[in-house]
Amino acid sequence: MNRYKFGTRRETATILGRILPVFGVAILILGIWIGVFLENRNESEKSAQSTAEVFGATTIEVARGFVCPCGSCGDESLTVCVCPTALEAKRFIEANLKEGHTPAEVVEMVKNVYGHYRG
Repeated sequence: MNRYKFGTRRETATILGRILPVFGVAILILGIWIGVFLENRNESEKSAQSTAEVFGATTIEVARGFVCPCGSCGDESLTVCVCPTALEAKRFIEANLKEGHTPAEVVEMVKNVYGHYRG
């Protein structure tokens, strides 16, 4: 007698009928997860692009002399970093320039408030 004999067609169909829906659901969940992941990645890229357009040329020129002050971004330039601390620092620069301070004065202000000047 063969111990490894497969079951009848009916048993095989019953097993497949139970397994295939599980695989279908798993594939569906994986597809949804991938879609959400890609959508979030595209949103963060759009956010980075839009924040670069918000600040004026003089703000970017002043920010060029600094690295991101948050401590988590490494030596990333303040001009390209989009973390909350970098955005706050660029808003600080922009606001002081709009108040009429010269770029040299704003550089000194940023040094005093945020530090991380690289010249």
